[in-house]
Parts: sequence; C-alpha cells; structure tokens
Amino acid sequence: MPLRLIEAFYEGEKVDLANQIREDLGIENIQEYTIGDKCMLRILINSQDSQKLIDALESRLKHEKDFGIVIIPAEGSVPKLEEPEKEADKQQQEEVPVWKQPFRKGTNISREELYTDISDTVSLSPIQLIMVILSAIVAAIALVRDSSIVLIGAMVIAPMLGPNVAMSFSICLGDYKLLWKSLKANLLRVFAAFIFSLILGLFIDLTSLSTEILNRTVLHFSDILLALSAGIAAALSYTTAISEGFIGVMVAVALIPPLTASGLLFSSGYLEYGVSAFLLFVLNIVCINFASMITFLMQGIRPKKWWEQEKAKGALQKAFLLWGIMLTILALIVIFFF
Repeated sequence: MPLRLIEAFYEGEKVDLANQIREDLGIENIQEYTIGDKCMLRILINSQDSQKLIDALESRLKHEKDFGIVIIPAEGSVPKLEEPEKEADKQQQEEVPVWKQPFRKGTNISREELYTDISDTVSLSPIQLIMVILSAIVAAIALVRDSSIVLIGAMVIAPMLGPNVAMSFSICLGDYKLLWKSLKANLLRVFAAFIFSLILGLFIDLTSLSTEILNRTVLHFSDILLALSAGIAAALSYTTAISEGFIGVMVAVALIPPLTASGLLFSSGYLEYGVSAFLLFVLNIVCINFASMITFLMQGIRPKKWWEQEKAKGALQKAFLLWGIMLTILALIVIFFF
C-alpha cells in the first residue's frame, strides 16, 4: 500500500490536536514539534486513508494563523507501518464484489493530490504542442505506409490523456477555471494535429488508401465500447496505481489516428472518407470524456463544501445532457449509415 507523509503546520497553541486526531480517526503514528510559536504535526499514513485525515486537519486548522498542509509521497518506512484491520472495514470489503472494488467510493490518493496531478497535464506550453505535432507526423507516415508498429510509436509521444481526464475531473468538482483551461488545452492540441495532417496531405500522394486509413473510416458499435473502456481506464490511471503511460497510449490510439486520417483524407480530396474518420474521432472523444466522468463520480470525486457541491451538481447535469445527446446522435449515425 502506498504511503503518505502528511505535515500540518500552524502558528498558535493547539495542544489537543494530536489527541483529537487519535481519538477521532484512530491514528497513533503522530509526531508533534514546536519551535517558538510554530507548531507542526507529522503523520505517516496509508494513502487510501489520507483524504479523511486531510479533511479532519483542515476543518480543525482553517481558523489558525498561517496554517498549511503538505502531502509527501513516501516510498517506505522502517519499521513497516502496520495498522490493525478494523472488523467493520474488513466486513465492508468482503461485501463489495471484486469487479466493483476499483469503483468503490474513495480513491488511493487524496483529492488534493489528484487535483495537482491532473491540473499539471493541461499545460499550454509549446513543448506539448510540438509533441502533438510530432505525433501527428509519425501517425500520418504510419497510416500511409500501413504500419501498425509505427502507429503505436506515434501514440507513445501523444500527450492526449491529461486534457480529457482534466475535463471530466473539473466537471465533477464544479471547477470551471480548470474546465476552461483543460478545454483550451484539448482544443489547441486537436487543432494542431488536424492542421498539420491537412498540410501533410498536400505533400503525400494518396492515390490508393491503405488498410490503416480505411479502418478509420468505418464506425462500429465496438468503437463505442473501445472508447468507453479507454475513458474508464483513463480515470482509473489517476486514482489507482495503474501506469499513466500505458493508458495514455490507449487514449491516444483512440484519438490521434482518426484525427490524422481525416486531415489526410480531406486535403487529398476524399471528403466522404474524411467525414467518416472525423466522426470516429468525435465518437471516441465523447465516449472517453463520458466514461471518465462517470468513473470519477462513482469513486466519490466531489467538492467538500456544500455550496461547491451544488455548483458541481449543475455542471454534472449539463455535462450528462451534452455527452448523452452527442453519444445518442453518433450511435444513430452508426446504425443508419454504417
């Protein structure tokens, strides 16, 4: 189980804080330090219990002067941290089916850590755009050469996971600032990949279409299942110990090839095929965002304060309506036109 070292510091006297934490949460591994007027607690805890501890500390220290909480990942401890398993927790875990345990309320890391990890992925830096452009170039070459191996290589360098996960995460929190930032990052990366694939299509001879390109011009219900699976995995990659690198490749596979194929086809005059490839891209991005949003919601990703929860509820209702309508329209297109 991953560990977290929680450091809470404040100015003033609160000599009973450690005892309150011990009594309320049953945590014994607490160290107290006092330097002049400065007080600090250091608590080593399992990561899955860190959210409850952080919320408890914040509620007790929010009125203290110069208070702060720092969350530090810990690789291990000597002696090993062992906590007796509570009978109620053991019984509750046994009652949850194995298939449902990844989606149970609560995650392996705290809400604050999730916010930091996810918000860092929506950078508008030139490096991110360069990576997207390079991915589109490599993907275009792979599509024309009919090389699935080279296509996978393009997916490895495509930074498409973060902005899509950030959109779903920000909706669950009702954080419109993060939502706007992630939406801009997503649109900018999509626009860069599409424009460069259009430009590449002007210099690449597409007298015959490869199998890899044609595969991106046909929509099936299996594409919906694949994209939904990618969305669930995308959310779980941040809330559990799943490697983000592998999931990022999975998400990029669903987005970059059809987007690049549509650009190549449009600029080469294959308008009907280009529309089909672009519809596949739209279908994938809708399913990924819809599935990741539901996954975050099932894991209990919500704001802590009640007025923020009301704002998040409104954002969720609008998002469910938008993604639901788009997914329904795209499903009808698959039924009647493919």
